[in-house]
Amino acid sequence: MVRIAKVFLLFLLAGLVFSSHVMAHTQLKQPTLVALGDSIPFGFNLAEDHSKVSDGAFPLLIGEMKNKRVKNLGVPMWKTGDLLQAVQEDHMFRESIREAEVVTVTVGSNDLLQALHDAFVRSFFNSDKFQEYLYEEIERSNLYDQLEETLREIRLLTDAPVLLYNFYNPFQDNDPLYPVALHVLPNVNSTLKEMVEECRHAGVYLVDAFDAFQFSPKDYVLPFDIHPTFYGHQRLAEIGLETIYNVNLEGEVFCTDPL
Repeated sequence: MVRIAKVFLLFLLAGLVFSSHVMAHTQLKQPTLVALGDSIPFGFNLAEDHSKVSDGAFPLLIGEMKNKRVKNLGVPMWKTGDLLQAVQEDHMFRESIREAEVVTVTVGSNDLLQALHDAFVRSFFNSDKFQEYLYEEIERSNLYDQLEETLREIRLLTDAPVLLYNFYNPFQDNDPLYPVALHVLPNVNSTLKEMVEECRHAGVYLVDAFDAFQFSPKDYVLPFDIHPTFYGHQRLAEIGLETIYNVNLEGEVFCTDPL
């Protein structure tokens, strides 16, 4: 009888261990919001410590409001080519995307800043040529092709909704570059809109950061900087949540072919 009791106890303990392992595995695999991009989703300059993601970054704010785990994979200084390479080749990035419930993509600002710099150097204070060169440098950056390829790769890994943030004006309204960005960014964002609308129901949704920031640059962009303030991140979280809410209302209908 004692032997039977011991055997029963061993089976019971084994069952508890197995259940705990399954529970832990399930928790690791629980759906997440995965944030991809550059220093903006990272929350750069919100805190003094630049070595880790800021608690005030907009993906984490969305996670708090939606009660979801967030995997913030934003990397400061990244361009569209860096993100594309990670999505194609980095195992951790690919597995995170596969497990995502929602994916946010915020990248390309560094491509545009590089194009701005290169156009300035080429024009050498020739204002008549500057804008022409700026458009040429933006095209030369491969921003659009690399971003579109990134969206294709994400769609092959998951059918979760993808929120693509467009570009806000990163300059204060008293900065000489503010009107330049105000003129150029609507054209850039229009191209992003066309990119998404080519296959609207592939589950990629455009989030309009440009419009959300346009009338409050001093509140939403850090002075002498290009990154969002805490209130800017709150605004980015709000418009992201609005998009998620609208997606849930519409329901998910996916194209047979990815973007």
